[in-house]
Amino acid sequence: MALSGTPFENNVLELWSVMRLLNPKIFSKRAFFTRAVEEKDFDRIKKAIAPFMLQRKKKDVLKDLPEKTEEVIFCRMDDETASCYGALHSRIVDEISGASGHSAFMASALILESLTKLRQFCCHPSRLPKGTLPIELESSAKFDALKIKVQALVEQKEKVIIFSQFTSMLKIIKKWLDEEKIKMFYLDGATNDRQDLVDGFEKSAEGVFLISLKAGGVGLNLVSCHYMFIYDPWWNPASESQAADRIYRIGQKSKVFIYRLITKGTIEEKVLALQQKKSEIAKSIFDCLSAEKLTAEDLMELLGE
Repeated sequence: MALSGTPFENNVLELWSVMRLLNPKIFSKRAFFTRAVEEKDFDRIKKAIAPFMLQRKKKDVLKDLPEKTEEVIFCRMDDETASCYGALHSRIVDEISGASGHSAFMASALILESLTKLRQFCCHPSRLPKGTLPIELESSAKFDALKIKVQALVEQKEKVIIFSQFTSMLKIIKKWLDEEKIKMFYLDGATNDRQDLVDGFEKSAEGVFLISLKAGGVGLNLVSCHYMFIYDPWWNPASESQAADRIYRIGQKSKVFIYRLITKGTIEEKVLALQQKKSEIAKSIFDCLSAEKLTAEDLMELLGE
């Protein structure tokens, strides 16, 4: 017997590996899965694993869980910021186009570096190294939207959790919270006293908890909070789903609100579309949020017009 909360998260072959271990004579051919994915024949995979899979969904087990509301908040850049983003995007595409003679490894590294720069811009343009942009920008449409939302919730005596993949962005938010004298908790990969920090937040009547997605996306129970912001998206919807489950789990008594912040007209919209594509593939096989492997074509699609 094999138990898994996410039968596959990054690559459909993770699912094949589990089934291969359990029943090697039936699932011996790896090509069966890879060909089915390439041909988008997900019914074939579903039919193959169905006789051997028992699924218990959260909604089936935890019938008393309150309602969960998820909302995407689109943040619109002003003309000056949008112009700077367009210039950065064009320069990056030109650099990648000129790297055709590089090895596949070097080209992939350049693409990933470029994606990171665009994502950093969306989080806050000031996160980019000086000289990257034609002019220095000190404001961020997304950060401004977050501040308005968080300030309103704090005034209503609500606790808030903010997830980001970038610790540098969390530190920008932390600086603002300190300036506003808002009680704050902070957790990233360098945090040693995780449980003490979690216990402190759970016992506190107020506060904003800043959490690195990689460090705190799993293993935390934060049911005293009902509001969560996922500041920056990435291609794998499973990671965001796991983050949301920090507050939507056993012990939660109130309605939960999950907000995803997306900068309009940027790579983040493409990431959101890619997430939906990955989720649809996963749901075609079984009803859980996960994703197939991110390919080079996916990366180029993110950078496309």
